[in-house]
Amino acid sequence: MASDVRPAKGLPVTEVGFEEYDVFLCHRGPDTKTAFVSFLYDRLEAAGLRPFLDCKSIGKGQHSQAWMDSAVKTTPIALVIFSENFADSEWCLNELKVMLDTPGVKVLPVFYKVQPDEVYCPEKGRLSAAFDKLKRRHDESSIERWRDALKRASGLNGWVYEAAGQSLETDLVTAIVREVSELASKPLPLDVGDHVFGTEKVVDGIIQKLKGVSILVLWGMGGIGKSTLARELYNRMREEFAASCYVEDLKSYYVQDSKNKVIRDDDIVKVQKHILKYLCPGEGHEVENKHKGKVILEERLSKKRILVVLDDVPDNGDLYYWISSKMLTEGSMCIVTTRNRRVVEKLNNFDMKDAVHFHNVQGLGSEDSEHVFASYAFGRHWNEKTGFEEFVAKISEACRGVPLVLKVCGALLKGREKTDFWSEVLMELKSGTFDDDGISDCLKISFNALDQEYQDMFLDITCALLGQPKDIAILAWKSHGWYPIKGIQTLVDRALVTVDDSGCFRMHDHLRDMGRQILKEQRSKGVINRLSMPESLEYLREYKGFPESLEVVNIINVDSSGLRALDISRMKNLRILMCDDTITVTSIPESLCWWNLDGLVWFNQYIPLSEKSATEVMTTLPTPHPNNKLAVLSLPLSHITTLTESVVRLSNLEVLILESCWKLQLLPESFGGLSKLRDLNLANSGIRSLSASFGGLSSLDTLNLKGCRDLRLLPESFGGLGKLRDLNLAWSGITSFHASFGELSNLQKLDVGYCTKLHLLPESFGGFSKLRDLNMAGSGITSLPASFGELSNLEVVDVDRCGKLDLLPESFGGLNKLRDLNLAWSGITSFHASFGELSNLEVLDLGFCKELHLLPESFGGLSKLRDLNLANSGITGLPASFGELSNLDTLNLEGCWELRLLPESFGGLSKLRNLNLARSGIRSLPASFGELSNLEVLNLKGCSKLLFVPESFWGLILLDSHTGRYV
Repeated sequence: MASDVRPAKGLPVTEVGFEEYDVFLCHRGPDTKTAFVSFLYDRLEAAGLRPFLDCKSIGKGQHSQAWMDSAVKTTPIALVIFSENFADSEWCLNELKVMLDTPGVKVLPVFYKVQPDEVYCPEKGRLSAAFDKLKRRHDESSIERWRDALKRASGLNGWVYEAAGQSLETDLVTAIVREVSELASKPLPLDVGDHVFGTEKVVDGIIQKLKGVSILVLWGMGGIGKSTLARELYNRMREEFAASCYVEDLKSYYVQDSKNKVIRDDDIVKVQKHILKYLCPGEGHEVENKHKGKVILEERLSKKRILVVLDDVPDNGDLYYWISSKMLTEGSMCIVTTRNRRVVEKLNNFDMKDAVHFHNVQGLGSEDSEHVFASYAFGRHWNEKTGFEEFVAKISEACRGVPLVLKVCGALLKGREKTDFWSEVLMELKSGTFDDDGISDCLKISFNALDQEYQDMFLDITCALLGQPKDIAILAWKSHGWYPIKGIQTLVDRALVTVDDSGCFRMHDHLRDMGRQILKEQRSKGVINRLSMPESLEYLREYKGFPESLEVVNIINVDSSGLRALDISRMKNLRILMCDDTITVTSIPESLCWWNLDGLVWFNQYIPLSEKSATEVMTTLPTPHPNNKLAVLSLPLSHITTLTESVVRLSNLEVLILESCWKLQLLPESFGGLSKLRDLNLANSGIRSLSASFGGLSSLDTLNLKGCRDLRLLPESFGGLGKLRDLNLAWSGITSFHASFGELSNLQKLDVGYCTKLHLLPESFGGFSKLRDLNMAGSGITSLPASFGELSNLEVVDVDRCGKLDLLPESFGGLNKLRDLNLAWSGITSFHASFGELSNLEVLDLGFCKELHLLPESFGGLSKLRDLNLANSGITGLPASFGELSNLDTLNLEGCWELRLLPESFGGLSKLRNLNLARSGIRSLPASFGELSNLEVLNLKGCSKLLFVPESFWGLILLDSHTGRYV
């Protein structure tokens, strides 16, 4: 059976290259990766499941962040292994929040050597030290978000393990695998949201009327609860079908052109692929265009009994390419939610009398309305609140049973103890109407109760910032003198705005429409301070310019209709400008704090190729006002060719995005004067060199030069970037570094992966006293400097596929904090004796090191080593000290054809649980082999030269046929 239990907005699961998984393993690597999690992964895989584990599921050359993002959002079951250092990882905590916030993801916690109450309150108990470290690195807003996620997870049903004995850990894994296997075999339910009342009775009534029905149409005004009802129906009915799929928020694929809302052919195909992916898994579904996609859908879906939900189809939506009578055979069903029943009535290949059932969704009854309202107004103890019963009844009645209005009004009144405020809200509600337009008037009550500054933030979002990053908005608003962190939290608490898992603004379309209606009303009174598409384009065409009062504008020259220059010099109040580069902006006024210039990229697919070639684009920035407030300048994929010397006037600039500006080759000499710049993204740009003044960027924290193929050298002044923490040079053309490079005293993360022309690092490299993560995978590195061992905080080193690197410096043993070392596919031939001094090394990958034949005798000194991969290496023997690896859990010697014997000390590996000797040259096992009392998985497949096993072998009581032993 197949089921889509994830939201389809953006359809990340259909992106080319991303794969499907059954269960996602969220864990803190240093605590659990090489022991418990590795064992759990193997057992899940042995059970026929496809688990996602970062180190095993992300292939070489694949973008780890993108792969992780896709997996965490689209895998239906998530195992979260809480351990002592879990709360020190931003990555783990962000994954946890996304899982908890993603509808359809079943989160199963495993409390590994910690208790649920310690996760609930991370400031106390065994998580406290890690959580204290986290708090020192982040603001209170982020900490509170992660604390809330931990609290939510701590209350979920799961498993608690306190290491009472090794056999208990095995039992734990068995129980987890059994539970996950059962869940993976059936469709998981969708999240219907918090404080939902009154749906069960309605669902019961609808189901009774579905005999012989192919399409169920849930129609009604916005905010009435159509999607909630559809999700509840899906949850109740999904197990009756061979496969099921829920496609959420189809309205988001329809975009505004100059006249109407339209959907691109590419997005029609995206939805087709999404449906095929979950209703016909594993069958292959190459869809070239929407016409072929419809034919494939009809051919594939007609052969099985399926349930598909198409949620929030717009009034002018065209279902023709997603659903037809040929698809819905064999008792299949499609549920459509829409505001306009005519959307389905236009499908002329269905019998509208018998095959289609229309259900007009009505508001909640009085009792359910009171429950919803009180839940938001008083929280989970709503039924215990006394003294407000009359107000609850009257306000709930005035909300006319509309869930969205009940939710927003309840959130507005939360914590309000003065009855006069409740009375005013009630009066305003009674004066409103309850059609689609009237709901906005009711929602406006919550808006009116906001402080002026928070009202402005809300209107900014509705006008131009939906889908934009919250953190960027905070910078822009701060530069204007506002206090945005508190403001955003207020908007979220009032249920007016949400922030999605990627940190971007979202809101219900009714709330968006309410905001834009407010702007329209302001314009009718002569107040024009915000313009969004398409009103901005229409205004510009009619008046040939914008009013001086404008504060926020979003304009996309969708049809390249002759608009060229835009003079904003007299717009003294303009704060936020979103436009595309077919419109040449002639000035940067003093008040502008955020300029985003990437609209053309978003709309490129609408413009015919013949018109694109003739379209004029902006190639240089205008001269900024001397006292400008610009904090964020985003120009990704623009046609900018030059930044002039006047760029230094952007004295308040904190974020500059020039990603994929492939025509931009040089930065002006004055560039180093941008003293407040913190984040600079030049990834995949045409940059050939950086100015000598570049080292003057005294506040620079993050620099992305990934994919800058023409960039050969960094300026000598580069070492002056005293606050730089994160530097990405992967896939760039860098050939060498100046000695001053080692002066980057705060650098914590450096990526020079696949810099194939980089052969040597400077001797000053050891000066990176705070460096924690170094990636040199696929680079041309031939040797490391003698000072390398001075990197006292280095934890992760990746030199995978560095085929010319044959020896590590003797000082390498000085890396006393190194935890993870990847030398796979490198040219390593041997190690110095000092290698055994890596006292904190936990993971070592030497796979495919063909020139490596022996390990040093000091190798046994790696006392914390848990995971060792020597697969397909040239190893001929293991040192006598090998048995001293007292914490070794997983050992992979697969394909080591030159390895004949294991040392007698091998039996000393008291914690070894997983041993892979498949296709090795092993001829016999040592007498001590039977002392491996914790060995659970042994692979001897293809060991054609193995002639002898000792008597002690048969005493390995944990080793049985269920754990993958091959003899």
